[in-house]
Amino acid sequence: MLTGERPITEINSFIRVRPQGLLHHYTTSAGLIGIFESREIWASSIQHLNDSEEYSHALKLLTAELEIRLNKETGTKRDLFEELLK
Repeated sequence: MLTGERPITEINSFIRVRPQGLLHHYTTSAGLIGIFESREIWASSIQHLNDSEEYSHALKLLTAELEIRLNKETGTKRDLFEELLK
């Protein structure tokens, strides 16, 4: 069970951790300019993805990352990762 009044705050703090590897994003040149100007990358609804495997691939990557972090953490952070992996 998640502890604290604002579990989303805890989740957001973990999301802000920079990944060690590369991040690939497919877009147009106009999209790239928009990313630089806004300093944001938006995610699409899974119903609008071009490739049906994109969602399952992303889910596998997220699950693997949560399992890595779960093994490194204790206390509240570990509880959060365990809850997210259910």
